[in-house]
Amino acid sequence: MENTYTAAHCVYTRGQGFNRNFYFVPAERFGSAPYGGFSWSSAAVMTNWLTLGGRRWDVGLIKLRNNGSNRPVTFYTGWLGRAWNWGYTQ
Repeated sequence: MENTYTAAHCVYTRGQGFNRNFYFVPAERFGSAPYGGFSWSSAAVMTNWLTLGGRRWDVGLIKLRNNGSNRPVTFYTGWLGRAWNWGYTQ
């Protein structure tokens, strides 16, 4: 399974709760899905988005399931990795 980052307001509507039925189709164009689609298994937002809102905390995460061929979405889209605490010049 792979994680996909998005905006918290796409994942959670303040005052209403978590949105449902996420489905990601990489490279979708005019209804064509050349790499298939990926359903989701879980979603999360920052606690401060729930309590405070605002752009600073508008970060969401959706965990995608592998497709029918048991391949993660990054097999088709690539992956740049993650890093923390690097200087701004990195």
